[in-house]
Amino acid sequence: MGERALWVDDTRHNRHDGTREAGHDFALSVEPVLTAGGRRFRVSAFDIDSGLLIGRCEIAATARGDPPALAPAELLERVGGRYRLAALRVDDALLRLSAANQRVARFRAGRARRLRRWRSRMPAT
Repeated sequence: MGERALWVDDTRHNRHDGTREAGHDFALSVEPVLTAGGRRFRVSAFDIDSGLLIGRCEIAATARGDPPALAPAELLERVGGRYRLAALRVDDALLRLSAANQRVARFRAGRARRLRRWRSRMPAT
């Protein structure tokens, strides 16, 4: 059995200008897992904006072998909840800021090196 993706239906939460309201920006994927204790499903939650993994959990299958009927918000709480999604976004933003700061620092260091070389080539007065 292959992986089935269960995407959160956020079409009713979209504004008319095409942007999403806060809180409806994660995706869920469900894949069956056979364990010694029976059939289970591994649920993974992903941030739609960055594609980063929020968390994973395993849930028991129903008697018929189907995934239990849980709301997307309930599944998100099982994998870490909204606070985990917010923390993930903060971490991602800090990484991007750090990368930008490193680029600026490299540029400034190169500029300072070029200026020192230029000054060293100038005749002494």
